[in-house]
Amino acid sequence: MAAPYTAPWKAWSAEQAGVRAGEVEPIHRLRVATGRLGAARELMGAKPSRRLAELREALGQVRIWDMHRALLLELAVPPGDRAEAGWFELLAWIGRCRHRELKALGRRLNGPALRRCAAPPVPEARELEPALARVAGGEENPEILHALRIALRRHRYALEWRDPDSPLLAPLRNLGDALGLHRDWLQLERLLADREHRWLKRGRKGLAAGLRELGFAASLRRKSASAALAPFAEALRAAAGP
Repeated sequence: MAAPYTAPWKAWSAEQAGVRAGEVEPIHRLRVATGRLGAARELMGAKPSRRLAELREALGQVRIWDMHRALLLELAVPPGDRAEAGWFELLAWIGRCRHRELKALGRRLNGPALRRCAAPPVPEARELEPALARVAGGEENPEILHALRIALRRHRYALEWRDPDSPLLAPLRNLGDALGLHRDWLQLERLLADREHRWLKRGRKGLAAGLRELGFAASLRRKSASAALAPFAEALRAAAGP
């Protein structure tokens, strides 16, 4: 069961068994908990915790492969399609990569429990305005979008701690989730392009052609996710006020 955001350190004991078993949701919840603690420390001006950062990074490496797998399953191809062989082989490769990162994560779970943390201050909403205006205007630079997502997450974590009934939370979540989905599709698109290139170099032209088709399908999903960003950004700007 997920730990409440008012006590993310409780996720350490609540989720460890599931994380060690390689279960997707406990890994995600413990990663969120470490993110909340890291954001709180940053907002309070505390010294960064190397151990916390390393644990979150290890959880994130497994989570990346979980997201690649989940999105690839959304791009399931019909039996007999020329992309089918590449799809199956890529899924198997993703599974091996995840297994490797899961072993590395296991070594990070032997340290001390997560430390308690006081409620962090809530950043000023106006700090988000310049980036929100750019996204509302159609900004597509992945690094700018990613930086905004991090800022939104930090703001939301603090607000959930301090004011869980705030009307700003829903638009913060909506835009943050949309930015996350956009980035997930973009990362899968890049992965498919990289594997296509590698398979072409190895002379595996049929598999590479299948990945090219999957890459095109992923790009359409990414563009669809991109179309949702401007409306969500405008909604957050309206909720935040002048």
